[in-house]
Amino acid sequence: MDHIFDENQPIYLQIKHRICAMILRDEYKPGDKLPGVVDAAMRYKVNHNTIQRVYQELIRDGIAVARRGEGTFVTEDSGVLKSMQDELQDYFL
Repeated sequence: MDHIFDENQPIYLQIKHRICAMILRDEYKPGDKLPGVVDAAMRYKVNHNTIQRVYQELIRDGIAVARRGEGTFVTEDSGVLKSMQDELQDYFL
């Protein structure tokens, strides 16, 4: 799948929103492991540093959690996920 990015918005934000949309559609469920940085970079055809920034943003926002030596996982905090859904509702409509 080719990923087309809008040149008017940073790529990392577009990828972050796509991952959030996948979480909202239950493609990634609470507690699921997100793809590794290198795998995600190859999937989106971007530099791995871009994916690292995406994951840092998701962690900062509480949407994901990092587990040392294991990877990055979708949060299991339903309050955070509900808040994300409310915030992003307008973005996806």
